[in-house]
Amino acid sequence: MKYYKPMLNILFLILFTCSLPGIVIQIGNGILVNKCLPIEPALNYSYSQSIFTEQEIGSGGYISSVAFQYSVGGNIFLANNYQLNIYLGTVSRDRFTSLTDWVPFDSLQLVFQGDLQQQWFSSALPGTGWLTIPLSSIYNYSGTGNLVIAIDENTPGSSSLGDDFYCTETSLPLSLEIHTMTINPDPATPPPAYNNNPYNPLSVRPNLRIDIQPIIYTPHSPTPADSAEGISIATSLLWQSNADSWDVLFAPASQTLQQVAFDLTEQSWTPNMDLSLLTPYRWQVIAHQGDNTFAGDIWTFTTAGETLTAPLNLTAMTVGMDVQLHWQAPEQGTIVSYRILRNQQLIDICIGTNFTDTSALPNQTYWYQVEAVNYLNQISPPSNSVSVTIPGSLPVWQMSFDNQSDFITSIPDWTLYDMDNSNTWQFSNTNFPNEGTPMSWLVFNPAQTNPPITNIAAHNGQKMLLCIDSTNPPNNDWLISPAMTIQNGYELSFWARSYTADYGLERMRFLVSTTDNTISSFIPLSTEPWLAVPADWTQIIYSLSEYTGQQVYLAWQCVSWDAFALCFDDIVISRNTGNQDENIVPKPEFRIYPNPAKDWFRIENNDRAPFDLSIFNIKGQNIKTIKQTTEYTWHKGNDTDLKPGIYLLKINSPKYTSTFKLVIY
Repeated sequence: MKYYKPMLNILFLILFTCSLPGIVIQIGNGILVNKCLPIEPALNYSYSQSIFTEQEIGSGGYISSVAFQYSVGGNIFLANNYQLNIYLGTVSRDRFTSLTDWVPFDSLQLVFQGDLQQQWFSSALPGTGWLTIPLSSIYNYSGTGNLVIAIDENTPGSSSLGDDFYCTETSLPLSLEIHTMTINPDPATPPPAYNNNPYNPLSVRPNLRIDIQPIIYTPHSPTPADSAEGISIATSLLWQSNADSWDVLFAPASQTLQQVAFDLTEQSWTPNMDLSLLTPYRWQVIAHQGDNTFAGDIWTFTTAGETLTAPLNLTAMTVGMDVQLHWQAPEQGTIVSYRILRNQQLIDICIGTNFTDTSALPNQTYWYQVEAVNYLNQISPPSNSVSVTIPGSLPVWQMSFDNQSDFITSIPDWTLYDMDNSNTWQFSNTNFPNEGTPMSWLVFNPAQTNPPITNIAAHNGQKMLLCIDSTNPPNNDWLISPAMTIQNGYELSFWARSYTADYGLERMRFLVSTTDNTISSFIPLSTEPWLAVPADWTQIIYSLSEYTGQQVYLAWQCVSWDAFALCFDDIVISRNTGNQDENIVPKPEFRIYPNPAKDWFRIENNDRAPFDLSIFNIKGQNIKTIKQTTEYTWHKGNDTDLKPGIYLLKINSPKYTSTFKLVIY
């Protein structure tokens, strides 16, 4: 028989169960065997008592299970050792002094009476592990005094000598045991302990684990957890405590705690109304046990804010040196502003769903994202990311109207024709110079009308061009640019909108002359009779590359029919040298018309050679691919769904590869 140096380390294993959360306390981790504790499997019957001190247990509480460490080598252990009675008691003694010094039966409480179950063993038998026995009656251990555990094994029959439980040596005699083949000991009047064992009373105990829920009167374990964030505004407050009753103090974190509940008998309290969104709160629970009071800590939590999703469909485009961003509002959230991020750094805040970055530098690549901010100052997840590479040169030419005088009907170096020669519609309850007179276009400043107009603004700056519709339709008003020479890669963009859609959308045509600025010399770039202009500022883009090397005049013709007024602003001619909306110069062999397009567009190859076509959206996603065709026509509703927006048409032919920009409105 071997003896080992005693090891009485106490291991605390934190466990959580659905019914009775507590701590598991392990006392002893020795590997002594053949000590007949807590039972003797090799004989028919046994009875034992072992003492475990209050210092080892460390806390009073409710004991819900006991466990012993087994080493089973045979197959009949459970069949011959399954029926147990378990008793627990609290005693003042710290040792056994003789073979008859049993703890009296009337000092013990029966906590288990029944059969062992296979599932209580942590491993299959034969094997080693822990036998955890759930108690039939929870034992209330006060924490003052030592715990005695008595095990009465009552199954006739015995198992192998290789079946045993591990024990740990102790410095004091802390166990008594008796085992027999013939007489089942009565725990009420046990005979003297086994007297053939010179070490009885035994300075040894079985290795033990007990699951105990400590008795704690001070409120603890709050729900919501202390400092928790994102808590529902309809939350309830919960806590744990073994006291008899509780008071609750509660208030927003910026206010003094107020008592809101008295003498509660349940460990929970629910406010009588929803809390405020995104607000920090403080709370405290005061426990009462008899005449004693136990104050818990002051806990805090912060409620959740509004559900806020990311901005949608961010796109970016360079116009000269500027980057124009457009996006859609989030699907959820009360938005008050947007944060513009460039290369993950905040560069500006805006209110609308478009923004122009005028601080970009040439020959640089930037990544953009947009975040929404709601009325609670929450920041949404970021939008999708888009990148642009800034061209290496400034815009070739640009025209805004802020440097023109208010309400004039002529612009230096430009040609304006009023071909309908009709009076124009007047504004209700608003006056300004030239109102109602026959005219084509005038420089319009909403802030300088009498009274000022506040429901519309220029796309950029304070002023825009306005073509007010004639009272005798149709309109026939012309705006013609000065002559300019087009170079390779030139692209025209401008912004337009209908003043209102109440009387129908405005109608506009874009035309080019390669000779002079007389009306008869202009040819439209689209075969459609007109372009219907939306009631929001809309950017319209045309490629001018087919006029490379030529001097041209550009013309805008308003052909509205009894609508109200066409707004016009920010004309820019730029040469794109590389960005995500790259527009490689269209080759003369291909013709794409109309562009912008609404209900249809067509691609023709003048030499009738087959080509491959791929259509990409602004995010670079492939929408459609067609192989080896000599022409292609898209019709809205009868083909791939192309929603309003900007698309890239990539054409591969045996001679070259071309990329065209197409606008669908």
